[in-house]
Amino acid sequence: MSDMRARIKEALEEFDMHFFNDRLETFKDWPFQENCECTPEKLAAAGFVYCGTENEPDLVKCYVCLKELDGWEPEDDPWKEHVGHSGACPFLKYENIMGITLKEFCELEKARMMNHCMKGIKHSKAEWSEKRDEIQEKIFGKQKQ
Repeated sequence: MSDMRARIKEALEEFDMHFFNDRLETFKDWPFQENCECTPEKLAAAGFVYCGTENEPDLVKCYVCLKELDGWEPEDDPWKEHVGHSGACPFLKYENIMGITLKEFCELEKARMMNHCMKGIKHSKAEWSEKRDEIQEKIFGKQKQ
């Protein structure tokens, strides 16, 4: 249950990612800055936040659907990549995110929180399955599959 609590806390801490400037600020170390399609501004406008690592320096994640993408090329269009990899993302319904109504904003936030919770549930389920298998092996020994 602590994992779910941590995921909800993370989701609440990421609330500010609804705002373009907050998403844009995450791209300080983005490898593509100029003369390309995947600039920080275009990535932030497409709903992405930068979460790169030493091993994945061009990793981004949609703050709503949580889809992670890496392997960016300078000619990649962030909006098209988002549509191509996560076409059902609720963020993509709003080409002008600044013009959404309060009701639409609440629907977007609901979807974002649901995605965080579902990710936590899937992770917890996988952990429980691993623990179950370990316990079964201890009780019954290695089972043939």
